[in-house]
Amino acid sequence: MCANNRYSVILLLFLACTACNVDKNKKVKDSNVAFETTDNTVIFFKNLRQSYYDKQENTQARIDIYRSKKRILKETSPVINLAIAHHWRNDKAYIMIEPNELLGNEVLLEIIWKDTIQQNTGKYIFDFGDMEQHYRFATSLYQSIQDKHELQVKLKGEIVPLMPLEEEKEIFRKTMLDYLRLVNVVK
Repeated sequence: MCANNRYSVILLLFLACTACNVDKNKKVKDSNVAFETTDNTVIFFKNLRQSYYDKQENTQARIDIYRSKKRILKETSPVINLAIAHHWRNDKAYIMIEPNELLGNEVLLEIIWKDTIQQNTGKYIFDFGDMEQHYRFATSLYQSIQDKHELQVKLKGEIVPLMPLEEEKEIFRKTMLDYLRLVNVVK
């Protein structure tokens, strides 16, 4: 193989490897609401990411729902899982908040975040509204995880930890990142 061909092959391999890597710390604004998918983003998801999810098919509604195979299923403490709903007939995808049974009985979710370095605090409120509210809430939690905030949730009037383990945060983060790639918000 001549030197030019070797360099071309190395360059192509380098580009292929870097093209699939997305910035894990990319900031996303909750105002950038996006639900549209493209052929490219769907192919990427199905070929490279779908194997990490349990797939629930509803052919009558023309929707596939994906839930992380590693999602937290415990009922002893509050958990917020995500589901990616791909409405393939309309080329749209939605992120859905799926709290466990402990949180599912709450009328609304109140998440308190704390920046342990700058000592800032704030809260997110989720009232189980439409898909846009699911998106905004999930994006806000995603940003808090990116910013390494300490998260707590109000449960029956008490403040308790939410996602205290890095594993829980990482599952949420990866699912949200896969969704954001699917709707072409991050590349």
